[in-house]
Amino acid sequence: MLCKYEVMEALENGNTVRLDDLGSFRLTMKSQGAPTAAEAKKKGAQLIKQVNVQFTKSTTMRDTLDAREA
Repeated sequence: MLCKYEVMEALENGNTVRLDDLGSFRLTMKSQGAPTAAEAKKKGAQLIKQVNVQFTKSTTMRDTLDAREA
């Protein structure tokens, strides 16, 4: 079983974390654009405006919740 520190480390490394039949977590980012690739490379992380954790439920979880609503 993953502990919260392992989940956070995996997300920090750009990985998606799957939790069996529950679903998965991944990072999403919003950033400011740059006129050229060279300028984007120069500014790097300064262009990042917001980082979120996105949860996507598994098919099993979706089907289970949908069956309860029916």
